[in-house]
Amino acid sequence: MKYDFGEWSVKNVKTFHGHDGNGYEASLYQGKRRVALVVEDGWGGGLQFHWLVGENVEGSSSSALEAHCGTLPQIPYQSIIVEGGPTSFAVDGAILVDEMVALYQYRRDMRKSMKNHVLWMEGDKLQEGNRVGVVNASVIGLYRDAFKFDKSLNEMPEDDALALYAAVGDA
Repeated sequence: MKYDFGEWSVKNVKTFHGHDGNGYEASLYQGKRRVALVVEDGWGGGLQFHWLVGENVEGSSSSALEAHCGTLPQIPYQSIIVEGGPTSFAVDGAILVDEMVALYQYRRDMRKSMKNHVLWMEGDKLQEGNRVGVVNASVIGLYRDAFKFDKSLNEMPEDDALALYAAVGDA
């Protein structure tokens, strides 16, 4: 994970094809409370926050999200830096939500793969075994003997496995 999401999370992520790329919509949660529907429409605009109305959710939640973003480290520019210009920029709500959605999708994809495949790291590359009926300790042992890896992602705590899985996806 690149960022500390704090009390913020996304659920119910639905993806679709848009005009200028892939889009998604997701429910944004602050703690256990759903506070917004977030839409990346895939038509080239910015991320849209549709804050839920009631109990002053809109003002307090959007302010709380931006306040949380203000606590995060700046992102360094990866392209050419103009002499005397800025070298980094601040994380905002759209960047943070995009990261949450990406992590949500990595977790979903990893869980799906792990149901019928043994996953392991070979150097900095993720390896996926052939499809098997059920992944269990004996199947993992057979793969370990054949491919000489120390530990499969299937055997790791989910957050540790997800960190490796996402790092390969971000590379």
